[in-house]
Amino acid sequence: MRKGENRGPKFALHYIQLPVLTDFYLGNRFFLSIGPELSYMLSAKTNQEGLNNVTDVYDNRFELSGVVGANYVINKNFDIGLRFNHGITCIDKITLTSDTNGEITGESKLYNRYIQGFIRFKI
Repeated sequence: MRKGENRGPKFALHYIQLPVLTDFYLGNRFFLSIGPELSYMLSAKTNQEGLNNVTDVYDNRFELSGVVGANYVINKNFDIGLRFNHGITCIDKITLTSDTNGEITGESKLYNRYIQGFIRFKI
C-alpha cells in the first residue's frame, strides 16, 4: 500500500482492566512482573462509514490475558516499566471463506495484545 491509501476501518476498543501481577526482584532496582489480567469491554467504536458504536458485534466482552513486564526502580517514589499483554480468550471470530452453499469453511479468531510503557508514582 502506498502512503495515504485507505487500509480499511479502524477500531477502538475501550476496556476496564484488572492486572494481578507477581513481582520477581532480580536486584535492588530491577524486577519482572508476571500474571493474569481480567478485562471487560466497555465500548467498541469504529470509523467505518455509517457505523460508530459496534460494541454488540463482539462475541465476548470479558477477556482473560497474560501479562509480562520489566520494571526499573528510579528511586523510592518512582518506577518505570514496559509490559506486554496477550489475550488468552478470543474476543471475536471472523468468517474467512464459505462454500457455494454458504457453509463456513474457515474462520479467524481475534485476540487483543498490546505493549505498554509506564511511569509509576508510589504514595
